[in-house]
Amino acid sequence: MRAQVDFDYYAVKPVGGDIQLGWKTLHEGPDMFWTPRNGGHWVVTRAEDIYDIYRDDERFCTRFVAIPKEEERERKFAPAERDGAEHLDFRKAIMPLFSPKAIALLEEKARTLSVRLIEEMKPRGHCDYVADFAAKLPIAIFLSMMDLPLEDHKLLAPHVDAIARSPDHAAISRAFNTMIDYLDGKIAERAARPGDDALSHLMRSQINGEPISRDDLLSLSANVMFAGLDTVVAGLSFTTRFLAMHPDHRRALAQDPEKIPDAIEEILRRHGIANLARTVRHRTEYKGVVLEPGEMILLPTSLYGLDERRFDDPLSVDFDRSDKRHVAFAVGSHRCVGSHLARMELRVATTEWLKRIPDFEVADPDGVVARSGRLNTLSALPLRWPAAN
Repeated sequence: MRAQVDFDYYAVKPVGGDIQLGWKTLHEGPDMFWTPRNGGHWVVTRAEDIYDIYRDDERFCTRFVAIPKEEERERKFAPAERDGAEHLDFRKAIMPLFSPKAIALLEEKARTLSVRLIEEMKPRGHCDYVADFAAKLPIAIFLSMMDLPLEDHKLLAPHVDAIARSPDHAAISRAFNTMIDYLDGKIAERAARPGDDALSHLMRSQINGEPISRDDLLSLSANVMFAGLDTVVAGLSFTTRFLAMHPDHRRALAQDPEKIPDAIEEILRRHGIANLARTVRHRTEYKGVVLEPGEMILLPTSLYGLDERRFDDPLSVDFDRSDKRHVAFAVGSHRCVGSHLARMELRVATTEWLKRIPDFEVADPDGVVARSGRLNTLSALPLRWPAAN
């Protein structure tokens, strides 16, 4: 039975300012449906199906991970949009960048940057958390990893945003090409002066036993850049919005920072971010629904965490919940390589914020701007706190 719903995932309406609750309304309908929007695609709404399709590489591939299809884009992200042995080669190339040792070295940089940003805004008693903190920290960490100028974040941020949220092929293509042109110039400069930074490491990589080609290097570098920016911005923003609106939860973490890692996992479960897709490889049947080759399936991570068939009382945030498993970083062979870096940034930023600004609130609920698309995000989060904090 081919259920059809007129649904545009770029236009999900927040419920009470909560974009994830806007997604939650899909649980009132079929477990799987077809929408004619954005070129036409499937949407699965239940945790079991989201999990199973993420892990099923035999029937579903990552040739396209965003809807609508970007058929005209010649260069694909690597490893995100590669499969099989090719995906593994690219994955191996970047894994050393996210090893426990590498993350430990980055942690002090993340802490120093977090403290500096917080101390700069603390005397004001207010901020737009997204613009003043969340949008600055991850890109500064990425640029530091790559040994690139920190001021370049002003150039890169709008293009990362376009790739994450625009449904327009032309806008995405322009943004992607701008990122590629930027990286191409930096690679040319670094070739003359290689070092111990992440970009130099990628330039020394081998793919299929051969030195990495310029095209593959650009695809790999762009993937590392994109994956390390917008997702963490969203994670920081949703975490801080929740804490601003729930003083008891906030005080519990301020009094016992050891709880912060578990708290972050629970907040990520409740506030899913990524809405990625898979492409049907060949004609197949999934739970009685016939799927044709090339059809796309949207896998909204927020619906995994909000599924009452999977979690008891899924709308409540319980830092002591025994089962906090989520799919914020996907599952299966394409599980996010940089998840440990993201978790470190979320932990460090939250710890340092609560240490310096333990009491804060949303300054203007109407000023909170939530958006859906390839990622669920907040693009504005006005906060205030006692200036003497």
